[in-house]
Amino acid sequence: MDAAPGNTAQPRASEYLRGRRSNHLRVSAGSGYHGSYPGSCRRTLVHAVAPTATAPDKHRSEQNMASQHQTLTTYRTKTDLVYEALRRSILAGRYEPGGRIVFDKVAAELGVSKVPVREAVVRLIGEGLLQSTPHVGAAVPILSPDEILEISVIRAVLQGAAIRNAVDNLTRTTLRLLRAQLVRMDKATANGDPAYPELNWKFHTTAFGSCRYPALRDLAMSLADKHYRLRTVRFLPEYLPESQAEHWALFEALSRRDGVAAERITREHIERAGRLLWQFALTTGEKRRPKSERVVSGTRQRFRR
Repeated sequence: MDAAPGNTAQPRASEYLRGRRSNHLRVSAGSGYHGSYPGSCRRTLVHAVAPTATAPDKHRSEQNMASQHQTLTTYRTKTDLVYEALRRSILAGRYEPGGRIVFDKVAAELGVSKVPVREAVVRLIGEGLLQSTPHVGAAVPILSPDEILEISVIRAVLQGAAIRNAVDNLTRTTLRLLRAQLVRMDKATANGDPAYPELNWKFHTTAFGSCRYPALRDLAMSLADKHYRLRTVRFLPEYLPESQAEHWALFEALSRRDGVAAERITREHIERAGRLLWQFALTTGEKRRPKSERVVSGTRQRFRR
């Protein structure tokens, strides 16, 4: 029901437009109550005479907006959660090369239906972490010795060059970050933490991230991503202590701005890991072949440094 003309709690529209009864305007605008005027009039009045927020009000508003933004950015769908869980499991080596992804089992373990599992698997196939095989389904790709050989050789050269050209651009902040990453990697090595592959990737990409040549940096990053996908450290657990010693040696070279030594350590480190993983993949691949198709040991091309 419309308010009576004499009711001071709801002033006339003409008084709003003339700027009268400002106290009432602020109450109305702040409370969201606009009286009984038509919708178009109400919208005009509120936007025309809305008061300027005070400092405390502005601060609270910014906090609310930040909270809403955080909620939106941290929101995950079921597909996202399944994708992240499967990706971590694959990179941590919980699925052996050739291991199948059983939708019903994954759905039961994660408490979801098969729909988000299927959608997550499609994403992982697109990234190359899974492959789809007729009559088999989604499975972890079997490591290819030839692919490992090629990636390791090229990565050693490119990443070594990127490291050498990043030394002069390293800041104290970056060096502190590298040291902190190495400390976390030491703990992961001691505890058998499946997060080590990701920590290892972050250390290497941070080290050459300051390379002065963007094209070289991008090429090195692409090869680092591919090598990360090969899950080297999961299948070579006995190599982790030696690998960490090499990481610390690289950090010391970076700290003293010795680009030549940093490049040499990087190349030797990547080549050694590549040789070991190549041998592992060769052995694994031969075990999975029918006996009639196996190649006699020693007849395959050896990894050349």
